[in-house]
Amino acid sequence: MLQVTATVTAKGLPRMDVQVTDLPPVHTLPAGGTTIVTLRPDPSSQVYQLIYQIIPDIHGEQPFSGISVTVRNLFFEDTLLLCRERDQAPVLVVQPSGFFEAPPSDQSQGDLDSRRMSLWSGLDFHSLAEYHPGDDIRRVDWKVSAKHSRMFIKRYSGQMNFPPLLVVDLPWAGVPFPTKEFNRLISEVTGRVKHTVDTYQYVSVLVISGPNILHFIREEKNFSRCISELRDWMHPAERTGHFYHMKDRADLRLYIRNCEFARDQTADPKMQAFYGIMSDHVLSTLQYQRTPAFSGQVARTLSQIQFNEADILSLGRGDTSHIRLLGRLLQARNVRVNIRIMEPTDAQEASR
Repeated sequence: MLQVTATVTAKGLPRMDVQVTDLPPVHTLPAGGTTIVTLRPDPSSQVYQLIYQIIPDIHGEQPFSGISVTVRNLFFEDTLLLCRERDQAPVLVVQPSGFFEAPPSDQSQGDLDSRRMSLWSGLDFHSLAEYHPGDDIRRVDWKVSAKHSRMFIKRYSGQMNFPPLLVVDLPWAGVPFPTKEFNRLISEVTGRVKHTVDTYQYVSVLVISGPNILHFIREEKNFSRCISELRDWMHPAERTGHFYHMKDRADLRLYIRNCEFARDQTADPKMQAFYGIMSDHVLSTLQYQRTPAFSGQVARTLSQIQFNEADILSLGRGDTSHIRLLGRLLQARNVRVNIRIMEPTDAQEASR
């Protein structure tokens, strides 16, 4: 685990909410602290400090991803991503090192100790231990269990490497969609499935269309069988549920806080009344808006697998509120989310 300390010198903007986010290297996991600072509405330069911890996933040189600046008020919001070379400094250098855990009961297992290569754990050492209630049933060594008439599980030493979850967002059959980009989506999904199976020995694919879960392929080890299943589902789908650009509850609560803050900062009675009306309007919307069923469906579906990274592939056309909600649900589980939108490949498509 590494501790990162970042110093930010910036000027705030009156009547604007400005947030500066330090973006850690891509192949790291957050382990605590905060990477976001909210600037005070002060026109003079202020110094802010961010302190957070990260855990590198792989060894090698890993530059920081840069800095993002988000500016918003009641009617406008935009994010600027700074990825220049100086914004990505310094470069984190992670040296390879074995991470082993001394098996506490190897001597008591006698001839049950095993030293063969374990592709599932990514390390070349594991031992066997007697099964206890609550142990992962997928680790059971059935051959040894049959030999000794008792159940034994494989005990791995070191950090587990889980394959990324692949989420495919299919277009709605009720509206036109770009055929060229959709074919590229199918091609990229096929390539990622093959790469994941070759690298991790299995793959999990969640197929959705808007806020509708269509199909879930759980830890499939056979590439041909996985592609055969996807072939049955990879086409524009009917959507029984829609969000229609639904605001997230967290966004609505932030909007209310911004209105209340703006009302407290102004002395104009008319502006105070305006901010009060806006706050009450959004509050009434928040009271009647319930957590969508899509959230519970995703939580129940993904509780069946273990993963720490998710790739979301979509055409990005129409209402994308479900992608934003899905990203937040995954990030709440400390899952790194990568969103891939199929952009037009030529100027004629891009101008439409």
